[in-house]
Amino acid sequence: MNKVVLFIFLSLLSIYSFAGEVRLQDGGLVIVAKYESNSVQKSKNSNFLYGEIQITNNSLTPMSYGNSNLLLSIDDIKSKTYLDTIASATIDFSSITLQSFETKKLNVYWAFRLSVSTKDKTAALLWSE
Repeated sequence: MNKVVLFIFLSLLSIYSFAGEVRLQDGGLVIVAKYESNSVQKSKNSNFLYGEIQITNNSLTPMSYGNSNLLLSIDDIKSKTYLDTIASATIDFSSITLQSFETKKLNVYWAFRLSVSTKDKTAALLWSE
């Protein structure tokens, strides 16, 4: 019985754990993207990976930021970052103002056109110019 409970607990823990974390620093802002293990969901045209973005303002002044070009790259397969909402809007940080040393978290997803796996892959957070 105890082994079954332990197995179920460890299985649930793996569902909600983050598989990876990548960082990008731009001036006083630090952006951290965390993506979940076991969360790639395939559809007819895309592969969806779910996670979160954490933005921290490490400067002494408030900062507003726009990032419609924020990409997650997994083994050179890239996707824009989307806010995980019912409407699925592209994240645009121009509407987000962070006070000095403030941190905000957003649930996000990435939609890859090609099949993607996070296991043993190189990931990076990039700006698309």
